[in-house]
Amino acid sequence: MSRIKIPIFISTSILVISAIILIVTTITTSKVNKLQYYDVEGDSIPSITHVVGERKASGKSSRVSNFVLYKRYSYYGTNSVIEDVQKYIDYLSENDSFTVYSQLDPNVVVGQISLGKKSLKTGKDILLTIEYEVGRYTISIEKALK
Repeated sequence: MSRIKIPIFISTSILVISAIILIVTTITTSKVNKLQYYDVEGDSIPSITHVVGERKASGKSSRVSNFVLYKRYSYYGTNSVIEDVQKYIDYLSENDSFTVYSQLDPNVVVGQISLGKKSLKTGKDILLTIEYEVGRYTISIEKALK
């Protein structure tokens, strides 16, 4: 009898943990879908969804390494990748003091665009990179903390 109880306990625990992970992931991605600003240690950067409207999010991550904050927001399921990216670049350069370091080529379906500006809080550089491909894009933000 005790042999049966252990596997049931283990399988029940695995199911509960899996359900918790699924719920947390769903809540996190639904918040990213509607996120209006990316908070970067005191600097607020308008999000791509602030500019182009709600998009499906596939993830968000954040880490610090060697006194540099790295944030990443991933979106998918859009048929207007080039239009979204161009609209976002235009918005950031016209309304949020970003300098565009590389130009978007509308004929290229897989690419990367970099923009930068100085932090209003620390004066350090903030680098924003948009990686895009068919149906998806990722916004990566780097900011020196010291």
